[in-house]
Amino acid sequence: MSLGKAVFALTVVVIGYFILTSQTNVDVKHLEKAHQKTNVSHHSNDSGNGIPTQTPLPIVGALPNQSSASDRDHTPNAIDRIKSITEKNDFQRSLVAEHEKQKRYLPQNRILESEGQDPITQRYAVDERTTVNEDKTAGLTVWAEEKYYLQGETVRFYAKLYDAENQPLQDQLTAQFRLGNHLMVDIPMTSSENESGYIYQGSLSLGELNITEPGIYKIMIQSPAQKIEDGITFTLSKPDIELTNEFKDSINSDKELEIAVQVSTSSKNRYYIQGSLYGIDGAAIATSQASLDLDVGTHWVTLTYSGNLFKDANQAGPYQLKKMSLAKVTMPMQRTPLIETDFQTDSYSLAEFSQ
Repeated sequence: MSLGKAVFALTVVVIGYFILTSQTNVDVKHLEKAHQKTNVSHHSNDSGNGIPTQTPLPIVGALPNQSSASDRDHTPNAIDRIKSITEKNDFQRSLVAEHEKQKRYLPQNRILESEGQDPITQRYAVDERTTVNEDKTAGLTVWAEEKYYLQGETVRFYAKLYDAENQPLQDQLTAQFRLGNHLMVDIPMTSSENESGYIYQGSLSLGELNITEPGIYKIMIQSPAQKIEDGITFTLSKPDIELTNEFKDSINSDKELEIAVQVSTSSKNRYYIQGSLYGIDGAAIATSQASLDLDVGTHWVTLTYSGNLFKDANQAGPYQLKKMSLAKVTMPMQRTPLIETDFQTDSYSLAEFSQ
């Protein structure tokens, strides 16, 4: 883990502690900060047959509190308390330095040092699960092609079977789609051989089964010969929002880059929009986000990026809005599948972002 990532994670822990001890109130109606889980895969070596429920994580973070203005003026926050320490240790100095750096940008921005730090990349990364049998002579690894699906789509899933020496094994794997503890349908799995061994695959058509209720669903995969069972989960989502693939970009009076994204909504609700900006050389720059109430219809939503982001990254335009995440704000969040766009902004010099 890089120092920057470690400092960021520790900052969240320390600030969270002070927020809890100060009994800070939060308003979930305000703009959310995306602090996503950094583990992109899950490996389990449990020998049990069940799998844990993998509820998609809502985007949460330190939200603006609702204390009065006078309270905010007189109640020091976590960073202020650390700043007041006369003799700071290295960790405390790192926290203050990271905080001062982040102050250079808009609250809705998050600077990226690599694509791996992109919260959208992390959110949609495929989870793999690995289970071994009781005598530890064989292992089964399973995964789904995607995390989120929409009504009528097809869920594709895969498995690998191998021995204690990590050599591929053959078996007639079986799969079952279950709703709670009830069997819904048996799913045939086929195998193909490549340079790494045998890949087993199966598919489930949500449309053919008329599965329309949003939620988390499970497919169990078994190896009868090796007596191993594990499963994958996926989320059927009803986000009620989609891109129209219309974009506009400009620099505002504060020397910030604004990208207007057109979306279409099919229900009146609160929605969350996040976009990751990259250089045309593929270098990750930053994310921006917006959370707002929208009626049914077509709307322009603006993602704003601080000019300091580009100056600090030494990245002149054009820029690519590479990845987007859209969601209806519910519990859990109703997300779209990962959206990758090919939109590029106009060319901008770094001087255009200077006051």
